[in-house]
Amino acid sequence: MVRHGLVLALAVVAFVSVLLTAAEESVFQRAPYLVMTAHPETEITLRWRLTAAETSVARWGTTTTYTTGQATVPEMTSDHTCTLTLRGLLAGTQYFYAISAGNEVKTGSFRTSPSTAADSLVFYGIGDPQVAPCDDRFFPDVCGFMLQDVLKLPAERQTFCVVTGDWMLPSACISYALNYVNAYSTPRPHLPAPDSPERVDLWWDEWFTRAAGLPAALPFVGCVGNHDADQGEPETMLAFPRNWPFPYVGGAYWSFSWGPAHFVVVDEYSPLESGTEQRRWLEAELRASRTAPWTIIVLHNAPVAPPRALGQTEPDRSSLYADGIIGPLAVEYGVDLVLAGNSHCHSLWRLPEPHGTGVPVLVMAGAASYELVRNILCRPAYYRFSIAGASMRIEAELFDALGQSVEKVETLEIGQR
Repeated sequence: MVRHGLVLALAVVAFVSVLLTAAEESVFQRAPYLVMTAHPETEITLRWRLTAAETSVARWGTTTTYTTGQATVPEMTSDHTCTLTLRGLLAGTQYFYAISAGNEVKTGSFRTSPSTAADSLVFYGIGDPQVAPCDDRFFPDVCGFMLQDVLKLPAERQTFCVVTGDWMLPSACISYALNYVNAYSTPRPHLPAPDSPERVDLWWDEWFTRAAGLPAALPFVGCVGNHDADQGEPETMLAFPRNWPFPYVGGAYWSFSWGPAHFVVVDEYSPLESGTEQRRWLEAELRASRTAPWTIIVLHNAPVAPPRALGQTEPDRSSLYADGIIGPLAVEYGVDLVLAGNSHCHSLWRLPEPHGTGVPVLVMAGAASYELVRNILCRPAYYRFSIAGASMRIEAELFDALGQSVEKVETLEIGQR
């Protein structure tokens, strides 16, 4: 299978590697992964989860000699999660790190954001991974091909990946037997109760396993979707910020800047009506971001979504917040691009405005496999966004039922508004 070759390539280039013999059982329940902070020019957070109480040692630097810093990291929580925020880093610089626990060492790398004076940026995006622990889907292949693309030009492409919600699909496994074997033949003799933190965190362990090492080299950022927010299991929404502790302002909404672009991440599952905390924050963010060369809104439901490419006469479901609030605000404040997901099929349109060409809205195709019954625009895909001065080029790579890349689609080129 393709993903095995990707793991080999990963080890060869030393983006992520593991020192472990076949006879040993890993002390890492979840390998190290990167989490964006409020200051990506000078900071990054590393998180990992161990199988038992253990003290870890982290080393990092601009080469694989890791001479910049070293820290002893105790576990922070009862589930053996470890967290370390690296501060005082140089902007626009590649760093390497090594995490040691027991007799095992895991390594990776990342690149800090350049200053806001930068006029170019490459970043990635995927829509609706919907990773389910009892269903393989195509998430590993999408992540593996994305990593291959990053490695072609790491100096430009090792940045971050935007996810437009529905990171997991817990409902796919609610009725699944408690004893199951996942796609990697890892037995799970018992799962905790469906609404327990322990069970949801096991699912997140699977999510990171399926991500094919990509989160160790590329921070994932983004919004929550309807399946992350609840889907009958209140613990699911609580688990999202626990596993992805972004610099939230409230709920699951937050923002960050990377070079010339400012990203505003909306939480459609927290109040957004006029006078609410998120609404006041959102309008203030959009007002302030007018000075940024590029402003991009990230949310799950697209405003004024058109029909899917299947001949339906009704549009895709789109939340009242997206239609009645986000769309008008995007037009009012001159947003350059709205990124959304939820419909699982690639589509692009513009929000009408009295003057100008309209605000581009891109719905990214999902990273799940069940959409293969549809046309090519509904196949699993990842996107690469390339900003150069006042223009942005967006390309998508789509996959067939075997997880093979089948077509690269030049989606569009847009300019600043």
